[in-house]
Amino acid sequence: MLAAAMAAACAARSTPPRPPAAPLRPEAVHAGEIRFVSIQPPAGTVLSAGQRVHLRAVVDYTLSGGDEGALLLVVHDERFRQLATPREMPVTRGSGQVTLEADVRVPRAASRITVMVPLTVKGYQGTKNAARQDFEVR
Repeated sequence: MLAAAMAAACAARSTPPRPPAAPLRPEAVHAGEIRFVSIQPPAGTVLSAGQRVHLRAVVDYTLSGGDEGALLLVVHDERFRQLATPREMPVTRGSGQVTLEADVRVPRAASRITVMVPLTVKGYQGTKNAARQDFEVR
């Protein structure tokens, strides 16, 4: 009897399975506005192959295309090889300022490094809004 009561109590406490997440919509949307306030190293800096670089991007954003979204720090070379794990910062509708940072090593074969901070809307795969800075590599 006690075992049956305990089993019933445990069953009552178990949480129902979560429904699967809704698939992302494939289209790119206008998320809002984004711009660099500052970036380190400064724009125009020439990077050296093999160099370790600390990237620091400060951006102003306005998310107007949805209630929830995210800012991502994406760093890649000219062949679109990721040089750092994208760093994501959740944001909500409205304006704000965010600092994103990453440490990377410049590949020896690279001729250009691109730092991008896209502003995304939750539920969509793409965005039409991103801040971008390219760095030459020698």
